Amino acid sequence: MAALVVALVWPKSVDYLDGLPDPLTFYRDYVAVGRPCVIRGAFDDWPALSKWSSDYLEDICGSAPISVDVTPMGHGDCLHRLDGVHYFVQPEQRKTTLGAALEHISRLQRNIKREIAEALRFIFLLIFPQFSMSNYFFSRLL
Repeated sequence: MAALVVALVWPKSVDYLDGLPDPLTFYRDYVAVGRPCVIRGAFDDWPALSKWSSDYLEDICGSAPISVDVTPMGHGDCLHRLDGVHYFVQPEQRKTTLGAALEHISRLQRNIKREIAEALRFIFLLIFPQFSMSNYFFSRLL
């Protein structure tokens, strides 16, 4: 069944466009027929790319209420298999503020960097146990 669905809806190729097409062409060739495309350079001159930092967004709308989808494995609205049975799983939705969500994301990024450095140090010591300097080097990454 899954193979049939993929064959019906999965595109054989994706067009890459250099810049925005005119609205009629975009609607006719992509939107109306449900065909995906990648538009290169579409937002190169968009002021938000340089202006919207985490600090800026928190200053402007950090207290704004938002809903966040929370999933244990990063996958929501999809099938999960448990004990040979497939279940359709939806994410839990939690209410928070944009500022709290940005702080959580920042904390996750710091933790991931620390975990990667710890894993690299462990792997390096497994491969080269004679290099005690690796402890000094990798401790500087944390």
